[in-house]
Amino acid sequence: LVYYVFDLLNEGGVDLRSLPLATRKARLASLIGDGSEFVKYSDHIIGDGDQVSASACSMKLEGVISKRADAKYSSGRNAMWIKSKCIGEDEFVIGGYRQSDKQGRAFSSLLVGEYDKGKLIYRGRVGTGFNDETFRTLLPQLKKLARKTSPFAATPADARRNVVWVDPEIVAQIAYLETTPDGHLRHPSYLGLREDKQAKDVSVGSSSVSAAPKTMASKAKAKTTSKRLPKAAKAPTMTASKSGPTKVFGQRLTSPEKVLWPESGLTKLDLANYLDTFADHLLPFVKNRPLSVVRCPEGYQGECFFQKHHNPSTPDAIETVKIKEKKGGAEDYLIIRNKAGLVGAAQIGGMELHVWGSREDMIEKPERVVFDLDPDEGLDFSHVKKAAVELQGVLDSVGLKSFPLLTGGKGIHVIAPIARTREWEDVKAFCRGLAQ
Repeated sequence: LVYYVFDLLNEGGVDLRSLPLATRKARLASLIGDGSEFVKYSDHIIGDGDQVSASACSMKLEGVISKRADAKYSSGRNAMWIKSKCIGEDEFVIGGYRQSDKQGRAFSSLLVGEYDKGKLIYRGRVGTGFNDETFRTLLPQLKKLARKTSPFAATPADARRNVVWVDPEIVAQIAYLETTPDGHLRHPSYLGLREDKQAKDVSVGSSSVSAAPKTMASKAKAKTTSKRLPKAAKAPTMTASKSGPTKVFGQRLTSPEKVLWPESGLTKLDLANYLDTFADHLLPFVKNRPLSVVRCPEGYQGECFFQKHHNPSTPDAIETVKIKEKKGGAEDYLIIRNKAGLVGAAQIGGMELHVWGSREDMIEKPERVVFDLDPDEGLDFSHVKKAAVELQGVLDSVGLKSFPLLTGGKGIHVIAPIARTREWEDVKAFCRGLAQ
């Protein structure tokens, strides 16, 4: 256990809280020096906030904290420091749920909020992220807390339809892309319950959602702000288009000029046109297979995440297929069946499509095996190519013809088509044995 010291409030009985942060840290650095095995000085970087935050996110860290160098010390949350998370994720209080008319779905969405000066402020409806276990365990808890009136200070009319209100006692962890100008969560997804949190502690000051969020344009002009949107939503090079929606192969495309690849300047429209142009070459490898989409709504330098289930932001052209789960029940997985679905992936910033090794009609019997050669960053690509050739020889020796596929970085997928006569467990055992 190591104690990283990041501020000095008192030295030798002298109160330092009125001094600027930069001065306090300089005195702290002088006091600690090289530190010890268990106590170390927490260093900092001045300026270059966007680069520092991007670097932190690329290392899979939670995020960064930015502070005003000239700020006096003040306890609690205030405008002198902000937390920039790599993902939009916070805890919110459940104040109600919308009933579902779909079989097997206990509720269609949760209504969530957070406290501000003792009032529960509505933040939106969460309609994705649930599974059978969620429905089985959460619904009974919600029913016990049912009440006749809304616990929120105010609720939009469209959110009150078919809702069962509950006492605001349950706290949930919610992921989201950003907040809208009126303070609602954009594309929220349920992650689970926070049994370690008291509902009364979930306030505007404890989450990254502002009580009165500014628009993206006004936030860009602001010098300081007391709250922070997720990093992906703040990237300065990823501004939304001022033009209206356009269409590619009949698929609606919002913000077509949004830059997805900053180095080349390629946009969402370029991606849609590419998928449209080369659909005949791409579809044989994508069509009728369950898949996961790597979504980068703000470009690949922003926040990216996997999506395998349908949510409100998913175009209708990207359909779903119901697949039985090992633990029981069934889940709807994304599937692309035609060119419209392929082009539709561009609308949600779908920069990678990760398909299953089997098709919809025989989901439990794969038709290919994939060996993923993913090298260390320091390994020269010539070694990867040599390994792929040697693996191809091994597969040839057991009667499997294989093909290399570049993965976009320094990796290679060696793919071997197989007859659809064996189930996954048998094929996995073969691959494991060959690899060992």
